[in-house]
Amino acid sequence: MFLRDKAEVFPVRASAAGFAVCGLLASMAALPSSAHAHGETVRGGGAGGINTVGAIVTPGILSGGLRLEVRQFDAFSEEMLLGYALEGEDVHQHAQELSGTLTASYALDASWCLNAALQVNAFRDFREATLDGPGVARVVRDDLSGGIGDLLLLTRVRPWHDDSHHVAILAGLKLPTGSTRETDDEGARQGAHNQPGSGSIDFQLGLAYSLVVDWFEIDADVVGHVRTEGAMSYQAGNMLQADVALSATVWQLTLVAELNFLVAERDVERDEVLRNSGITTLYASPGVVARLTSEHVLFASFSYPIYQDLPGIQNNELFRANLGYAFSAEVSRSHDGERRPTHDPFHPQDDHPPDRHPDHGHAHDGPPHDEHGRHLDVR
Repeated sequence: MFLRDKAEVFPVRASAAGFAVCGLLASMAALPSSAHAHGETVRGGGAGGINTVGAIVTPGILSGGLRLEVRQFDAFSEEMLLGYALEGEDVHQHAQELSGTLTASYALDASWCLNAALQVNAFRDFREATLDGPGVARVVRDDLSGGIGDLLLLTRVRPWHDDSHHVAILAGLKLPTGSTRETDDEGARQGAHNQPGSGSIDFQLGLAYSLVVDWFEIDADVVGHVRTEGAMSYQAGNMLQADVALSATVWQLTLVAELNFLVAERDVERDEVLRNSGITTLYASPGVVARLTSEHVLFASFSYPIYQDLPGIQNNELFRANLGYAFSAEVSRSHDGERRPTHDPFHPQDDHPPDRHPDHGHAHDGPPHDEHGRHLDVR
C-alpha cells in the first residue's frame, strides 16, 4: 500500500489530492499486493487515488497506516485440475489471497519523500494436481498458509510543480524479507507461487502526475517493475502498471474513480518459460475516503476486472477489495521546538502563504498544513 498525504481546503475540501504516497508505489499497493499466483508484486497507492500513485509531496509530514486487501478467484474444480495434470499442464490456483500492509512515509522536503511498505500475506484453498506415475494424478491441497512478505522501499522526487500541476519520478527497491519455506498439508515445501515472499530483489521505476483544482483532482502514474530470479529458481515476469484516478471532495468525504491496468510477462522457473502465467488486466475501481479528524482517515476501494487476458490456463480474478486506515503527524520543527512553514526550494514565494504568514497568525496553533496552507491528512 502505499502511504499518502491528504490536503484539505477546509471546510469544503478534504482532498484525495493530498494523499501523496511518499515513496511508494505503498499503494508499487493499493494496490498493494505481494507475490501473487499471477506474479504481481507490491503496488502502492497514490495522491488522489487509492491505488494510483500521485505526485504531491508535503514536507515535514510523518505518515503511517494499515491496508487490508482480499482477492477472490474463480476456482477450478479438482476434477478439472486432475484432467489438466493428465494432459501435461502445470496448473495451480488459490481461491483467495489476503494481505495486510504496514506503511510508513516521510517527506524530507518539498521535492523528496521516502516510503516503506511491509506485508503479511495469506493464501486460502490452494490446489495443484501432480502426476504420481503414468496416468495417475492426485491433488495437493493447502487450506491456509501465510507469513511475512517482502519489504518495498521507494523514493519519489518531484522536480517540478506549480499551484495546480505536480510531476514526480518514482524509484523503488523490493527486498526479499518474506518467508519462502511454507509447506502444504502433507508437509512438503510449497512452490514459489504459494510463498508469502519471493526471494528476489526487484526494481521499480516510473513517473507520476497530479492536477489539483480546488475540490477536484486527477492523478496518474506509469511504473515499470523489473523482476529478478528468486527462491527455487523462480522469476516472476516483468510488469508494467498504469493508473489514472479522478477524485472529488465535499466536506468530510472524497469520492474516487480509478482505472488500473496491469500487464506482466510470463514467469520463468528453472530457465523454463511457464505458458500458464502472465497477465493483462484492466480494473474499474470506485472508492471512498472518509476524514475522521485532521490527522486520521479511513478508506475503502473495490476493484472489478472489466478486461482480463490470461495466457494459457489460469483462473480468472473475480474482484479485489481494500480497506485501510492512515494517520499523519507534523514533525518538521525549528530549533526551539515550534512547527514552522517548510521551505520550498522550487517556490520560495510560497514560504509564507497568506494563512501561514507570521503577520496573519500562527500556523502551528492548528493541524498540519501542506505547502499551500491546506489542512493535511495522510493515508
